[in-house]
Amino acid sequence: EASGFKLKQAVKYTVEHHEDYLNCWNWLKYPRCPTFDEHLAHFQEIYNGYRKGNIVDGDRKVVAIVQKHLQSTKYRLPRNLPQLAPVQWKGSDGSPSAPRIFAPKDVFRWPIGELRFSHDQQSEVFTHDEGQDGHNRSILQLAVELLSGEKSPHNIKYFDVCYWEDKYYCRSGNRRLVAYRLAHRFSPTKFAHVEVKATKVDNIFHSGGWVGNHNKRAKLSTQNNGENCEGRFLWIKETQEVAGHGYDPKDIGFNPEHYGVDLLNILPSVARRPKGSAGARRQ
Repeated sequence: EASGFKLKQAVKYTVEHHEDYLNCWNWLKYPRCPTFDEHLAHFQEIYNGYRKGNIVDGDRKVVAIVQKHLQSTKYRLPRNLPQLAPVQWKGSDGSPSAPRIFAPKDVFRWPIGELRFSHDQQSEVFTHDEGQDGHNRSILQLAVELLSGEKSPHNIKYFDVCYWEDKYYCRSGNRRLVAYRLAHRFSPTKFAHVEVKATKVDNIFHSGGWVGNHNKRAKLSTQNNGENCEGRFLWIKETQEVAGHGYDPKDIGFNPEHYGVDLLNILPSVARRPKGSAGARRQ
C-alpha cells in the first residue's frame, strides 16, 4: 500500500537510531537482505489476493506469519498492556466536577485520554497528506514518529475540538487523536496532553446539513458504535481493529484487536528520544 512505504521508512529510522536492537529487527542493518525482500514480496502477494475481497483476512494472515518468525527469536511480545483510563475531573473539594469550557479559537492543552472521537470509524490514511513521492502518511506512521522522537508534537498542526454534552469531541483530527492515543499508551508521561483549538458546535457537527450545494453528513457518528461509546473508541476501516478505550466486548459481540499495538510492541525503546531529533517549533 502507498502508506506502507512511509511506515516502513519510519520504523527503519526508529530502530536504526537506538542502540538496543532487538533480534527480530537485525535485518534492518542490511537494507538489501534477501530474506526481507522475499518476505516483502510474499506479503504483497497475499494482500494482492485479498484486494477485491476481505483485506482484513489478508492482514491476519500476514500477522500470523510475522508472529511465527518472532517465536524463533529471544523476543516475546509483552502482554496485558494497560488500558487508557478517562480523566475524572474533580473540584477543589475533591468532588466530581465538569471540565473547564474554553471559548472558540482558544488554543489549550488537554489530557489525551479525555478527548473524544467524533467518528464511529476512520480510514488509517491521511487523505490530504500526499507527499511529493506520491505516498500518503498513515496513522501508525505518525505514532511511530512521535514515539521515536523523529517528529515532535510541535511539528504537528493542532486539531479543532468542540464542547458537546460535557465532553470535548474532535471537530477535526480524529486520525491525529488515534496516533496520540497510541503514543500515550506506550509513553503516558511524555504524551499526557496535546494542544487543541476550541471551536463552536454547529449543526454540521451534530446533525449535518447543507453547505452550499453539498449535503454534509454529521461529524458526530459515535452513536453507531452503541450508546455507551460516546467517542471513547472508533474502528479503523482497513483493519477492522479498534482504537481507543472504554468499549465493552459484550456490547460489540467480541473482543477486538487493538490497532497498531502489534507493531509498537516490538519497536525497541519507542519512548526514548534518539540523538539529534529535536524538531522545530510548529508555526
